[in-house]
Amino acid sequence: MKSVSIELDITETLSPAEKQQFELRTGLAKAPVTIILPPGIGGCLKTALKECAVVVVFLHGLGGGRWSWGVSHGANDPKGLAAQVLHPLWHQGRKAVGLAVAGIGQDGSELGPTSKRGITPQNYANQLEETLRSLHLLEAKKIIAIGHSMGAAAAWEFGSSLAEKDGPAPDLTVVALSPVRTLTESWLLTFGCRLSGAALGVGRILSTLFHPLTEPATKKIATLAAGLRGLAHQGRFAGNLGRVKGMVVVGERDWVARRGLKETLARARSTWPVSLLPGVGHNLLTIPTLGVFLGSYITKFLQG
Repeated sequence: MKSVSIELDITETLSPAEKQQFELRTGLAKAPVTIILPPGIGGCLKTALKECAVVVVFLHGLGGGRWSWGVSHGANDPKGLAAQVLHPLWHQGRKAVGLAVAGIGQDGSELGPTSKRGITPQNYANQLEETLRSLHLLEAKKIIAIGHSMGAAAAWEFGSSLAEKDGPAPDLTVVALSPVRTLTESWLLTFGCRLSGAALGVGRILSTLFHPLTEPATKKIATLAAGLRGLAHQGRFAGNLGRVKGMVVVGERDWVARRGLKETLARARSTWPVSLLPGVGHNLLTIPTLGVFLGSYITKFLQG
């Protein structure tokens, strides 16, 4: 049986005042999410969310989208990463729901006026928190946040913030694939992001004068520019990951994600294991065995 996917825009569930606050926290005017329900649920969203005990969140990187996880247009690729992670959980009898977040101004989401300084990993983390709150999934027993690149950086921020809140909280684990949260340890990489973001912004303006682009191309450029500006302005990671479970997976050839990684994790009091994959660069999502690897880690987490 096939899983059931339901797409909705979180901003459409908010009051005008809540929507304004959402935009201030996220930099987004629209924020779609695809909810992946188990087979046999009959598409009953209310029932699935009420009974949900495990939430698996998928956060893509800059330039990516929900398709990065095999989720697009309300359909799931049975060979995609989201399916490879979720189906074993359902076969184990877990009451699990998947969330593929549209993210940073692409893949259906729209940048708001407050995004002029860029979309930072903290903005992305705020989007995740608001999405979970709107769907009443912060009440779930366990949350698994799987992020790639900028999505992994957002998962760090979300985990640190959740651990600092008072009162009961779900058991959280973070799977950070090629995280770029340590990018600001290098002034050269920070300057490169700032310069690239500015160049894309100027290029978009010039194109409207001399060679107008299609609307999708214009949005893509605006998104990349906002993300790069956000990475340049994010500052050093100041969170505490000591109370958060997690792991980091990074490619041996990924010099961007590896820059300052060990030092930043130590400063954040993290004891997460770091898996270094030989001969691999930044885009770990193309590795055929990644789904099996993630499934094995998640099964151990849920059994712990």
